[in-house]
Amino acid sequence: MKNLQTGFGINPVTFYIMMWGVAHIGHFLRKGNALDPLVWLMFLCSVLLIFKPRSIMRLFSLTFFQLIYLFKEIPFTDNHLYIMGFINAGLLYTTLKSVYYRKADNVEYAKQSVPYICVVLVTVYAAAALAKLNSGFFYIENSCAVSMFYDSFSFITKQAFLPGTLEAGLPFAIAITELSIPLMLVLRKTRHAGIILLILFHLAISLSPTATALDFTIMLFALSTLFMDKKLFSALLDTIQKARLFIKQSVQKYPLLLPVAIFLLLVFVKVLSRIGFISYHLYWFFLAPTALIFGGFVIKSIISTGLFRKPKQEFSILSGFNFTYSVLFIALLINTASPYLGFKTTGTFTMYSNLQTFDGTSNHFLFKRLPGSLPMDDMVQIIESDHHALKKYAGNGEWLTYHELRRILSARPKSSVKYSRNGELYSYDNADQNLELVTLDPVWHKLIGHRLYDPDSAACRW
Repeated sequence: MKNLQTGFGINPVTFYIMMWGVAHIGHFLRKGNALDPLVWLMFLCSVLLIFKPRSIMRLFSLTFFQLIYLFKEIPFTDNHLYIMGFINAGLLYTTLKSVYYRKADNVEYAKQSVPYICVVLVTVYAAAALAKLNSGFFYIENSCAVSMFYDSFSFITKQAFLPGTLEAGLPFAIAITELSIPLMLVLRKTRHAGIILLILFHLAISLSPTATALDFTIMLFALSTLFMDKKLFSALLDTIQKARLFIKQSVQKYPLLLPVAIFLLLVFVKVLSRIGFISYHLYWFFLAPTALIFGGFVIKSIISTGLFRKPKQEFSILSGFNFTYSVLFIALLINTASPYLGFKTTGTFTMYSNLQTFDGTSNHFLFKRLPGSLPMDDMVQIIESDHHALKKYAGNGEWLTYHELRRILSARPKSSVKYSRNGELYSYDNADQNLELVTLDPVWHKLIGHRLYDPDSAACRW
């Protein structure tokens, strides 16, 4: 990306780094364990980076500790944490280059990662959209499109309220929208319209207090700034500056405005606390306004500079990929293709897609399973158990892989279990009667995770 400096002393890369810090804070607020010291360490790194985005050490610290946190959490963690990990791996590489060449400012090298980051976003988003092209997603009874829609309104009503025709149209609407966004971002003529579609779509599915994707939405908004050219970015900063001046002048003109606004907010929080909402969704009060305000600023800036204006190409993707970025991108592709290759199903960007590729089969319309018998196909049906999770699986008719059964029982080796595997019945009063059943593989159980399998219909799973 070419050098661009504004009146703020901020260029697109430093602005993105600031927003990247905000995106990390969003994740910690929604999913971070307050008792985990590493979460607080990353929170501090994020705050420090926001105030000084040019600092090599601050960017290095955040990316380094986030990758450690990701490794600690895998294989069962949010998909967008994997996305942040692949992006942070690229940013970590740039900071190491900055240190090696003794640069005091990380922007010169951080901007070299922009093509890689943009390709990661387009690839991951396209993969998530393509994963929805399966029979389960278009089966209304279990479709993630329908269940997520009603989840967004669950703070108002628990009842389904759409006519059957509109319910049937939801999977098509979401699939078409998600397939359109990465394509529109790639094509320069539709890039600005693609950013607006991305913002409006993710605001629509995440602004609800009971939605579960606000931190993911803010992460996407941060990444979208890298697709802006000089003209649009300048308009965005101008919009932000005007908003700051308006707020400052309003407070000066109406001194009671700020205390009244704070009072009304406290009353609103008090009302929500009485109905039990606040204890579960406190993060919403930070994330929702952040997403709404920033999204509004971007949309206003795009409209003011021309919705279908062909943006100037600020970087070249092909020239921006060196050996390190290429290796990271190949790792991303392997991870993304893992459900179809038969390796794993967690962290593969198939969230909320109803995709099932177990037992050598695939419900995807286009991508079938790679032939062969792999651990992902070694299915177990729980007959009975005193382990609470296994008992639940048995009651719900859900199957799991032998790989995951070993993971569960290794934590409670004294659990009783009776299960069917490859047509044979196994029963143990204590699982540790079979040492293999309670022993974890230090490598494969850390890197590979399998979702549950529903032999009757593809359930909606994160």
